[in-house]
Amino acid sequence: MSELRPWKILSHVIAYKGRFQVIEDLAQTPRGEIRYTFIHSPAPVVATLAFTPENKVVLIREYRHPLKRVIHDLPGGSAKPGEALEDAARRELEEETGIIAGTMQELGQLIAYPNAIDVGVHLFMTRVEQRTERHPNRFEFGEPVEIEWDTLVREVSAGEYEDAALQLAVMLASTRVASQA
Repeated sequence: MSELRPWKILSHVIAYKGRFQVIEDLAQTPRGEIRYTFIHSPAPVVATLAFTPENKVVLIREYRHPLKRVIHDLPGGSAKPGEALEDAARRELEEETGIIAGTMQELGQLIAYPNAIDVGVHLFMTRVEQRTERHPNRFEFGEPVEIEWDTLVREVSAGEYEDAALQLAVMLASTRVASQA
């Protein structure tokens, strides 16, 4: 019999509930082992690769506490209950950068570590339609920075960015950007 089947859930406890949840499932694997704890986000997460008219990409430079350092990542965040993913991506982009998005293209979805986290990031790409004032929420401390597209592609290829959503968005967008040139 195949071991590729859902595990039997013996107990399910939400060990922590806040912006995300830590769920402690005691699950029986096909071989009879008992284990499992994972992280769950009740809200979908979005991130956007935004191009300026000068062919620069707008990133957020921000301290990320789990890494204990400042990194560059994509503008993004959680969708509100009932909010469409594209609308959430537009809202987050405007809040964090002051950019009003043009046409949004969905690039794909990333689940960084499906063995322990079911939080996916829905990736979008857009061009800057216009600029307005930023209005980050109280949990956002980053600053927008603009990086030349060719430089970003080269630096991502060289492994200079840690954020998997940024890496994947650049990789997925690179073929589309090349075909539009």
